[in-house]
Amino acid sequence: MLFSKSLILAALVMGAVHAQGVSASATNFGAGCGATPLTLDTVVGVKPILGAAQFVDIKSIPFGLAFMAYGGSNTFVGGTPLPLNLSNYGMPGCFLYHDLLDFALPMVPVAFGQARYKFDLPYSSAFLGTHVFLQAWALQPGVNAAGMIGSNGMDLSLGNQ
Repeated sequence: MLFSKSLILAALVMGAVHAQGVSASATNFGAGCGATPLTLDTVVGVKPILGAAQFVDIKSIPFGLAFMAYGGSNTFVGGTPLPLNLSNYGMPGCFLYHDLLDFALPMVPVAFGQARYKFDLPYSSAFLGTHVFLQAWALQPGVNAAGMIGSNGMDLSLGNQ
């Protein structure tokens, strides 16, 4: 037999889950920090649908340079509970909202004080219902000891509709 019964059953289950439809959503949480806090928001009409491009905008960038960080958890980074107060790291009033799986991903400027981040979501039903957490950062020398400000967090729930 070329395919095992368990492999066929798994394919049928994944197909059934994919056919059922899982709603994609983006939810903001937390707050940005800095003299003028960064704000992170989705582009109107764009949802985190598998196989599509996801766009998010960041506003109130003080010097035109911003970058994105993403994570897979908003509950712990290592063994430390989230959100993590960044006061001890020279950023009073700022919080880390996810576990930092990747950091310093560049964003494309779209207007003065605004940038857009784009990433392509995989087309695989294995990711249905998965949560990806985003947070933007920007340099702002003199605002605090670290010279950085952060945005609110965003929870992307990946779906197929």
